Amino acid sequence: MIKKPFLVINPKNYFNQKELYEMASIADKLAEEYNVTLILTGPFTELYNLKKKTKNILIASQHVDSVPEGTGMGKVSPKALKEIGVDVIVMNHAENRLYFSDIIAVVKECNDLNIDTVVCCDSILEAKALALLDPTVILCEPTELIGTGQTSDLSYVKETNKLIRSISPNILVEQAAGVKNYEDVYKIIKAGSDGTGATSAFVNAEDREALLREMIEAMIDAVKED
Repeated sequence: MIKKPFLVINPKNYFNQKELYEMASIADKLAEEYNVTLILTGPFTELYNLKKKTKNILIASQHVDSVPEGTGMGKVSPKALKEIGVDVIVMNHAENRLYFSDIIAVVKECNDLNIDTVVCCDSILEAKALALLDPTVILCEPTELIGTGQTSDLSYVKETNKLIRSISPNILVEQAAGVKNYEDVYKIIKAGSDGTGATSAFVNAEDREALLREMIEAMIDAVKED
């Protein structure tokens, strides 16, 4: 179960297997040390292994398909991910969009299976529509900022946080575009977000453990001072 504050490490396909397992080991150690929620995403091919190698972090798939049982050659269903122990399913990322009708079906199935969901959006209008579906988390990430090192404007952060909670106060809100250091994480959590995450920052970091520790401490400090 995702508890706030939380941090998502989303390496996409940038890490080779060795790097992914090393990141998992680092995250597992620090999640226990700081008693915080860390989520590590992985490609379908590594999710089972990541679950076996860790005990203190949540493992997330980077995508899922809406597919009737028994059909859908080459697709991966929520049920299949549940059976290998996946904790969280991320969907509708800018690099792998879903039709809205598919999001509706997948979120409902995941809720029935008791799998946490993170649904990505890139606009206030999309956030409003997704909030009606009652996912676990809505990730607000303007597409044009992904990978740029530039974070969302605080007015956007606060507006989307407020809008989503006005529709469904139980939904957790993640803000994650361009997050790269302590200051970015602190600012986002301090602005009322429940979580954040990063890709490029971890991919490019010379010392990934030091960066993750820095981001965790930023989360803790922001909550502590709230």
